[in-house]
Amino acid sequence: MKAKIVLLLFAVLILGELQAQQRPTKPPAMPDINALMKMTPEEREKYAEQMKKQLTEQAADMSKEMNIAFDPSSMPGYNFTPPVKDLKKLAVIPVTPPSRQQLLSQVSKMEISLKKIAPSTVVQQVEQFSASKSIKEIQQASVGTWYGGEPQAALLLNMKAVQKQPNDGLAWNNLASQLSLTKMEEQAIPILQNLLEENPNSSVVLNNLGQAFLSLGELNRANQYLQRCLEIDDLHPEANRSMGMLKLYAKDLAAAARHFEKEMLVAHRRSSLAQLRKAVEGKKLNLNALRKKKMQLDGVDKRNFFEEIKLGEFELPELPKKSDETVNWTRQHADYFQSIQQEMLFWAQAGKLSEKELVAEGKKHHGIYFDLVDILLSELGDEYSDLLGLITEDESNHLMNLTTAYYKTINEIKCPEPPVGHSVSGPTFEAYQRKCCDMKKPITDKYVNEYNGFISARYQVVNARWKEYINAMISIVQLDPSAGNKLMVYRAVSAYFTFLMSSAQAVMLTAPPMECEMTSLTAEEADELLKTSNRAYEIKCPSWLKANFSVSVAKIKADCESFSVEADVYKLISVGMQKKFSTGTSTLYVGASLSGKLAQNVLSGSVSQQFYIVFDNNNEFADLGMRGSGGFNIANGMFGETISYDFSMNNGFNGNWVAASDWVKKLESAMGFIAK
Repeated sequence: MKAKIVLLLFAVLILGELQAQQRPTKPPAMPDINALMKMTPEEREKYAEQMKKQLTEQAADMSKEMNIAFDPSSMPGYNFTPPVKDLKKLAVIPVTPPSRQQLLSQVSKMEISLKKIAPSTVVQQVEQFSASKSIKEIQQASVGTWYGGEPQAALLLNMKAVQKQPNDGLAWNNLASQLSLTKMEEQAIPILQNLLEENPNSSVVLNNLGQAFLSLGELNRANQYLQRCLEIDDLHPEANRSMGMLKLYAKDLAAAARHFEKEMLVAHRRSSLAQLRKAVEGKKLNLNALRKKKMQLDGVDKRNFFEEIKLGEFELPELPKKSDETVNWTRQHADYFQSIQQEMLFWAQAGKLSEKELVAEGKKHHGIYFDLVDILLSELGDEYSDLLGLITEDESNHLMNLTTAYYKTINEIKCPEPPVGHSVSGPTFEAYQRKCCDMKKPITDKYVNEYNGFISARYQVVNARWKEYINAMISIVQLDPSAGNKLMVYRAVSAYFTFLMSSAQAVMLTAPPMECEMTSLTAEEADELLKTSNRAYEIKCPSWLKANFSVSVAKIKADCESFSVEADVYKLISVGMQKKFSTGTSTLYVGASLSGKLAQNVLSGSVSQQFYIVFDNNNEFADLGMRGSGGFNIANGMFGETISYDFSMNNGFNGNWVAASDWVKKLESAMGFIAK
């Protein structure tokens, strides 16, 4: 309520300043702020209505004095009251329609009277022109002089036209319309009644009769003629406007709104818009729906501005449906991403005005559709503001749940592993990766397809809304193409490219599982490799199958797990080979070892070092490395330590250190314990 009071005070000050500049009229008295603050809400509303009425009346007075076109019905304080019935003029209207001859006689009398008051130059020009011109040329000249601000010349020309061609109904109708507009309705009505007898279903004549009787305050007869007109042409703009006014006078606001809406389907007028807003009593208008219907009637509803400015060429590329397609998607469409970014920046900068241009624009008078465009754009923004985002909050939660479920499923997958105690490498390792890949990749592909399918569907829906929004905005702005309205269009197009960027960024680009990148084997090749590799694991070996013996040049060891041959060269360098049955791997090694004792076994020790190469079950290179061990004993094994290590290319470094005491082990063994 305080805001309303401030606005009223501002309006009073502005009106007072304008009056002071134009004429020495005393401005309205400044309201007492303290008194306003003490008023009840009801008293303030009443006071506000009084102020609006007073300011409207003063604005009307000023417009008359300064010869400014002004429609008081569009002002907030204007009260609609029906015209007073003009009994004097109504009394001279004949009860029965006159004949055409009687009308010609009356026109002749009016012509003589009009010539007496019109400037002689006007009379002379009309006589000269009508004497040599056709009836059509005279009618066209009458219309031109009327809109040129010469009503006397227009009337004289139309009188010449009907006298020259008495059977021309159009000429008679034009004369009647001009008589009504010059407040001579009592002369127009007999002409229209005569025309109606000849053509009882003429919506034009019925409307003109309704308008004439409405101006004279004869509301019942006006209603009858206007209603008959609308039965023939329900979208007649003038008839609907006047019927709307009749309904406003009768306080039937709903019916008034229906008639004003029909008028707006054909013609947009600021005063009709103001009356429509009053008729709906603060309810939200839907002028955009009315405008769409009007565009359909005008046959211009199918114009596609979106395509005309080439926005349709920036369609989002097809989204990846499998994880294989995600890897190169961004790179493949790099030019597209660059182009939409450039377009976004271009439209964001387009239409900016310099300071000088802004000043000049501010001085321009609002166009006749300024109010209508303002409401249409406001309604358009309200309609689409919540519809142009790619993802709603609920949809974002859906995608988050989708992602959470995917990672949970992936993490729960147990990939096949080689038997415990057996290491694999080379193609066998790849085979296990392939098996794991085959388990995970379908889940990843399903996730990518479902996620991007959802994004794609949302993009199609929202992109269509953007198209409707931009088309509607440009269509509206065409009514009032001010710099500010054009700038609004440019910003909307820039926002569209922002939408395209956000859509591209929303694409799920999850790559195939890591295991898929670590193998080039097919599923069939992996199955065959694992089948060969697993044969050794399935052999049931008896525990008694062991061999350990020496020959002159080598030592041979064999059991269920492995077979090895080792030879010493000069008792310093050892060369050997080991074959593991379970994995099929073969190891070749070469190394050296030393051992010694001091002081009759008081201190003893040994050191060995080997370089080895591993081949898999297909006899292909698999790994290489170094391994070694060392240890010592004190006092025949009472105390000792053993250290070993293994460092390979594939498995990295492994080390082990053990502190040992032989007499403790022997004691525990004797007592039946197992040392841990």
